[in-house]
Amino acid sequence: MTKSYFHLTRGNSVKKNILILVTFLFILNGCAQFQSDKVNQRQWQEKSINSNVDAINHSPQFSGKIRVTSEVNEGAVILIGQATDEETKKNVESYVQTLPGVKKTYNQIRVRPLISFDQISNDVWLTTKVKSAILSEDKLDNYTIKVVTENKEVFLIGSAPPEEAEIAANIARHVAGVNKVVKAFTNKTSDSSSVNSTPATNLNDSSTTQNNPDNIVDDSPMVTDNSGLIIEEPNTLIDESDVSN
Repeated sequence: MTKSYFHLTRGNSVKKNILILVTFLFILNGCAQFQSDKVNQRQWQEKSINSNVDAINHSPQFSGKIRVTSEVNEGAVILIGQATDEETKKNVESYVQTLPGVKKTYNQIRVRPLISFDQISNDVWLTTKVKSAILSEDKLDNYTIKVVTENKEVFLIGSAPPEEAEIAANIARHVAGVNKVVKAFTNKTSDSSSVNSTPATNLNDSSTTQNNPDNIVDDSPMVTDNSGLIIEEPNTLIDESDVSN
């Protein structure tokens, strides 16, 4: 009788453990699905923001006055391109700030005539050269850095410690044809344990940028927000003898 009781108790214990395990796996799967849904929702929202920004280039209000693209990361929107006047530049930013999912805008639109098709083609080639140069640097293997070029200005966008971000910028500024390098990074320490959280405002064009449209690189006032995004806009001249083809 005692032996039968032992087997019965052990059987109940096994069933209980199995039930706990199944419940745990169900909860774990639910958490994973929740995280996946959040990622998918964020990606969809970022695509929606980019699509809306692209659409305003052809809207009656802005057609012929702007050439603007956007880069979005967790609600932070970097606006890149040209506007024919300051008011139009501000109006574009005001519109983008009303889009669902936009938490903050960084206005890197330049007030100048819209660039030509030839310059657009040249920018594509510069992007290819900068990407290739960055990919060849072993110290940057663990980081994903997006390269966007607009009118010979190279924007480096990603998440990396300050040292690695500067390595990437230094590589870009030594590529022939690049006039300016703007860093836009989520500034993490090397062990990814902390994020810069200094308050900030939008970064606008400096007077040096407006007066010296050519051969400008990095001497960088920094702007950051509480999500850790830092934009460093350069304002010193490049030494043309110190670049590679």
